[in-house]
Amino acid sequence: MFKKTFVLMMSLVFVLGLSGLVLAQNTVDIDQVGPINTATANQDGSSNDIDVFQTLTGVAAVSNIANISQVGVGNNVFAAQDASVSNNLGVTQTGDNNKLILDQNSSPATNTASVTQSDGSTADIDQTAGSYNAATVTQGASQLYVDQDAGTSNDLDVTQVDSYADIDQDALGYNLADISQTIGNNLLEALQVTGGGFNSLTVDQRGGMTASVSQTAATGDNIASVTQIP
Repeated sequence: MFKKTFVLMMSLVFVLGLSGLVLAQNTVDIDQVGPINTATANQDGSSNDIDVFQTLTGVAAVSNIANISQVGVGNNVFAAQDASVSNNLGVTQTGDNNKLILDQNSSPATNTASVTQSDGSTADIDQTAGSYNAATVTQGASQLYVDQDAGTSNDLDVTQVDSYADIDQDALGYNLADISQTIGNNLLEALQVTGGGFNSLTVDQRGGMTASVSQTAATGDNIASVTQIP
């Protein structure tokens, strides 16, 4: 009887151990300082965290590059890239209720970001560049916040379904934004300010929709094209 009870208890412990292993939260912390920084992180499961810090240094500095993939529900990514030349980030989050916070700072040069998220997710993208910012975002039913500040130009391409987007672009040269929101209730708030170039915004909304656009150009043209189809 004792032997049988012992075997049952050990089996229960083993099963619970496996269950805990499957449900465990995974964490990745990457901190890189150097002339060429490259980071790749892949996670499968739920409630996982990835933190990436990249700082470009040295006379022969080239770039910060990070590629991140998460598959599951309730995952989080925080990425901070600081470069004297260029920052490049690619993030794919597959599954509901994921979150991305991105801070890119390239004082004399360029920032680029590519983000793909599923439903119920949030992306907060902050890009500051001496020259050029570019971001491409594809989301399911999600929320997007983008702040681009550039010495020369900003370029943004957004594709969303049943979502909210808050866009703020400020450049000494020109601002470009192409926003597509389809199916469901969509809301867009866009602000473009340029000190010496032009602003161009193209919006295509389908379903229930609201668009609020503000453009200010010191010397150049403001161009806004908004299409709304029920």
